[in-house]
Amino acid sequence: MSRRKHPDRGGARVSSSPRSSPSSRRVSATDLCHPHNAPALQAMQHLLDTVAHTKQLHRSPAYNKLHYPNGLDGDAHDDEDDVAVCCDDGLMCSRNIPRGLFSVSYALVVSFITACVMTIVHERVPNTAMYPPLPDLMLDNLPHIPWAFEVCEVFILTMAVIFCTMLAGHKQRWIVFRRFMAITGTVFFLRCITMFVTSLSVPGTHLKCDVPIGATREEKFRHAIRIFTHFGLSVSGLKTCGDYMFSGHSVMLTLLNYFINEYTPQDWRGLHTVTWVFNCFGMFFILAAHEHYTLDVLVAFYISSRLFLYYHNLQPPRKGAAGYRVRLFFPMFSYLEECMIGDVPNEYEWPWASFRRWIESDRDP
Repeated sequence: MSRRKHPDRGGARVSSSPRSSPSSRRVSATDLCHPHNAPALQAMQHLLDTVAHTKQLHRSPAYNKLHYPNGLDGDAHDDEDDVAVCCDDGLMCSRNIPRGLFSVSYALVVSFITACVMTIVHERVPNTAMYPPLPDLMLDNLPHIPWAFEVCEVFILTMAVIFCTMLAGHKQRWIVFRRFMAITGTVFFLRCITMFVTSLSVPGTHLKCDVPIGATREEKFRHAIRIFTHFGLSVSGLKTCGDYMFSGHSVMLTLLNYFINEYTPQDWRGLHTVTWVFNCFGMFFILAAHEHYTLDVLVAFYISSRLFLYYHNLQPPRKGAAGYRVRLFFPMFSYLEECMIGDVPNEYEWPWASFRRWIESDRDP
């Protein structure tokens, strides 16, 4: 096979076989570096830069608003929806006010229903003499620690203070608070159902559940009000029985932990470690106090964590079959999150900054 140098490729060797074709010739790196190819390389680099700039511009809100006034998927969005939230003024946004009031009302109503159900199931607790505690792998091998349940509630109150402090400084505090109320209310509503349908025997013989709440409806109603106002905490002197499936203390430990980890910067690893320690050891102390079965704690952690993750990974409703399913099966989520795009940025400011912006915006003509 004879070979010759191509006069225009600076010494690049190509086959002169009659079977060779232009598409089968091999080009080396020397070809690309030849001065004759410099204009082509510059044109290719300019084309790549243009494509990269176009992609970056296409992702910008200004470009999408200019070229897609009805949204990328045909949905109509308002000007504020180009960012992750409806508006930056939090509570003062006209669309955030009804959603915030709805989520708070929903959580309060569910809390009162929970208090009423706890009052009902207290009188339905099986007799300890006839129905002893069920076999439990953890409780059967873990000695009873009387003070453990109070330590668990101290963990809950500590994380509640951390969460409220984080909430006060978060720029989108009202959106975070709205989500917390919605998720907490939903989990406790499920707890009302599980408590009411099945009455488990007491997990420990130390529990005195034979004390009657009251004979009249007025006394039972006052007991429900006491549970509602004391948040079901035993450190306030409140004693309840029958509310076993599933653990409300484990729910609060888990949700507070997840919310603190989600809405604080990722480099706050020390705080995240502390909240996870509180969550894990808090559930352990619940079992050490023999206040719940192991199943109660595991189910509470699973339901709370899954609902939190599902809520934060579910996309806001849009047009089409997917949007219809979201609105059909998750109507409350569709209402609360319909103007949300993307994640809520973890930005912090002084608590009164949003009120100051609202006042200054009203003064502008």
